[in-house]
Amino acid sequence: MGASRWQQFRYVRLPGALPRFFTALRIGITYAVTGAIFAEYVGATAGLGIFMSLQKNSFRTDLVLAAVLVTALLSVTLFLLTYAVERLVIPWWRRG
Repeated sequence: MGASRWQQFRYVRLPGALPRFFTALRIGITYAVTGAIFAEYVGATAGLGIFMSLQKNSFRTDLVLAAVLVTALLSVTLFLLTYAVERLVIPWWRRG
């Protein structure tokens, strides 16, 4: 139709790729939070992973479960935030 390469990218390829980008972003966010907690077990001196480890060693199961709850809430919040950003960025995309 006579469009330049930039116009093809901007009007066809990028809008077509954005729904898959947000899907991948949601998957990545959930793994990133979990990965950060496990990385703190290995090499950090402070953080939620170290807190969970210290409380486990002190037999404070209630505090370990509270930290797990905080981790779960953080993951779910970030996951749902991607839906909100997706609705702002690509309002024409509707899930069927």
